[in-house]
Amino acid sequence: MITSRPNRDAVDRGLGFYIDAMRPYMMKHLMAMKGPTEQFVRTAVNGNRWSRQFNRGFSQSKTLEELLEPDDFRSIIQHYWRDRFHVAFKGDHGIRHRLGLVAEARNEVAHVGSSDLDIGTAVMYLTAMSQVLYAINAPDARTAVDKINEYLTMQPEVVVTLPPATLTPGEADPETPSPGPVPADTTDAGPKTERRAAPSRPARPRSGRQVTDVKPSEIRETILLTLAGGSCKQEDVAKRLLQRMGIVTRGKPREDFERKVERQLNSLEKNQRIVKYQTAKNRRVRLPD
Repeated sequence: MITSRPNRDAVDRGLGFYIDAMRPYMMKHLMAMKGPTEQFVRTAVNGNRWSRQFNRGFSQSKTLEELLEPDDFRSIIQHYWRDRFHVAFKGDHGIRHRLGLVAEARNEVAHVGSSDLDIGTAVMYLTAMSQVLYAINAPDARTAVDKINEYLTMQPEVVVTLPPATLTPGEADPETPSPGPVPADTTDAGPKTERRAAPSRPARPRSGRQVTDVKPSEIRETILLTLAGGSCKQEDVAKRLLQRMGIVTRGKPREDFERKVERQLNSLEKNQRIVKYQTAKNRRVRLPD
């Protein structure tokens, strides 16, 4: 189906698999805690959201599990991190950032009138979903999200349409420019049909974007997503961002991008969202504990 917002719709489909897997996972951990499950959720989530969404949902006979949304997953895990989820996620603090990205994705797709997401942002959201689903051991949902991500990042192939059989030799197709005179067909090959060039699948997803198109906000979010997987040498951050975004660039555009990345690293450090530190061998960056 053709859609005017393919990237946004892809993220929305991924969220469906993500939410279906996360809801029972959250309920399993909430019910394992000693005390009323509903009260645990009420304590962790935004008070206004509880008043509006949860109370209204309960009046419509919906269960607590059916009402949990990505922002609730993040709030609950954040609130009970030390008591419950630190062990469940094996001390991986980066998971909280990924949960935040998915909550942000949910808010983005909820605005029906909004324009499409750029492909870099969509891939970032879907990758965050996949990483969380891996952490909770939900292989089926993760595979489904990965397939959406893979499909999204495959570049559209050029379709080559040959002149239809109704044209006489040498006559140009009115819709397809002809490279020159078409020689007469001396063989009886039967009726001609439309043929398409065989699509080729790129080895590594490339967005087709220019490095100059990347906004500072995307650079910041991609830095955080990259560091969620572990620390990184500061000098390698720009290279890893370009790989994640599927952008190939060299020369002055790359140098300009590296300077942009350095500015965003400084901004994130100032706001205490990353930590820069020196080891015996190199300068590194990581997420805060």
